Amino acid sequence: MTGDQLDRVVATTGHDRYRWLTSEANPDELQREAYRRLVERLAAGPLPPPRPVADLSGTRKAMRMGKLACLYAGPPACGCSGSHRCYALGRDATLRDCMVCLREVSWCG
Repeated sequence: MTGDQLDRVVATTGHDRYRWLTSEANPDELQREAYRRLVERLAAGPLPPPRPVADLSGTRKAMRMGKLACLYAGPPACGCSGSHRCYALGRDATLRDCMVCLREVSWCG
């Protein structure tokens, strides 16, 4: 790691703390080396674009109208899986099934 790389990363990210984290003043040797490698990677090229954030509005609607208030919803199948019995499908259903039902069939609500 060079000083130019460190300057470029600090200027790009706006985090001056990288200077201390990569310096000999940092007593944690493992952390210091990890941050030096990180600075080298960040200085090598542009950061990848952030991944798009998932739209959870359909999930909330499925929870409210599907799994929780659907006329065809039965008791929970298993406490750890989050699925429940769906009498319309004749099997255990997940939130994905509720979302498909709300989008295509609209049995619920």
